[in-house]
Amino acid sequence: MAMNVARVNVWAGSIKDQVGGMSEKLAALSDAGVNLEFIIARRDKKGTGVLFVAPVTGAKGIKAAKAAGLAKAETMGSLRVEAPNKVGLCTEISAKLAAAGINLRGYSAAAVGRNAVVYLAFDSTQDTAKAARVLKAAPKKKAAPKKKAAPKRKAAPKKKAAPKKKAAPKKKAAPKKRAAPKKKA
Repeated sequence: MAMNVARVNVWAGSIKDQVGGMSEKLAALSDAGVNLEFIIARRDKKGTGVLFVAPVTGAKGIKAAKAAGLAKAETMGSLRVEAPNKVGLCTEISAKLAAAGINLRGYSAAAVGRNAVVYLAFDSTQDTAKAARVLKAAPKKKAAPKKKAAPKRKAAPKKKAAPKKKAAPKKKAAPKKRAAPKKKA
């Protein structure tokens, strides 16, 4: 299955754990024209929360993010994976990373219609680079199972010739009529 894998910069910052705490940060980004496709917010400690967003692009967007108290999350690496939505996609991604010995710091996924987007966070840039290589690698093709030889079929028994029918007895020819004697005049 084809996966589109790209590195992304996730921006993070603290928010007040109160009504509207997240809204003011998001409004600053929206006002600067930042089109976010990834947002996660959660309570961190009593009274505070943490906000993660991506992507923050353009000089105006970066300036707005910094003014809102957000910063590029330098302590973690992140990947964005886009793929066709199918049963087992997230299992496949996490299994590939586990098989390569890569530990995840964070995992977020959503599917809409036929597409899924997964954001992965790692503790180091080395793990991020390794994960990108692992996920971009073409899937190994499974060897096709060998087909078993079809069992030999027994020859169909020869059909016996149908018994010859006896010829119908010949009908006896009707006796010939004798010509009537001519009458003398």
